[in-house]
Amino acid sequence: MKVINGVPYFSQLDNKFEPYTACNVTSLAMCLWYLGIRGRGSQRQFEDELYIRAVDNGWNRFTTWGLKGLAESFDDIQDDLTENGTLKDIREAIDQGKLCIVHGFFTSVGHIMVVKGYTDSGFIVNDPNGEWYPWTYDRNEPGGNNKKGEGLEYSKRAMTSCCDSWSIGEAQVRYSAITSAQAENEGDTIWLHRIYKV
Repeated sequence: MKVINGVPYFSQLDNKFEPYTACNVTSLAMCLWYLGIRGRGSQRQFEDELYIRAVDNGWNRFTTWGLKGLAESFDDIQDDLTENGTLKDIREAIDQGKLCIVHGFFTSVGHIMVVKGYTDSGFIVNDPNGEWYPWTYDRNEPGGNNKKGEGLEYSKRAMTSCCDSWSIGEAQVRYSAITSAQAENEGDTIWLHRIYKV
């Protein structure tokens, strides 16, 4: 087991701009905050500032390269991006002290979250939407329990099925069909951002 400690948790559901599609900037905000980046304070929350920064600079936060451009717009921040990532790649990045951001079909339109550790059976995530259960969420509650997605363990099956599929339908079929051992070896098209400071 390995976990990068001290990673903050931010919920996307209290964001000012498009909270239901703000998993990308919220996940990046957690990583950057951990690395000491605070922004200019132009918005109430750092993730809202990232949203404005992406819009102002023409970075599409829904694409891997747009999110990479946003991350690397901060001094000394690197995003070692691959669109052919594996579960092993995630563990190696964590071992090197690099936080990870992954995309997956945890929802019908896709969802992004931070991976900050791993265990023998899965991965420790900060999920900005709340806690995922196979194709439903116990969502964060702004003004209430707004940290439901902090430090959760998602199984290898969940990560491979959702992050190595091209639709929610494919993810659902794979989740019900593969074992944990198969999940370890089947995923090789995970969109994986490895965020670190140089």
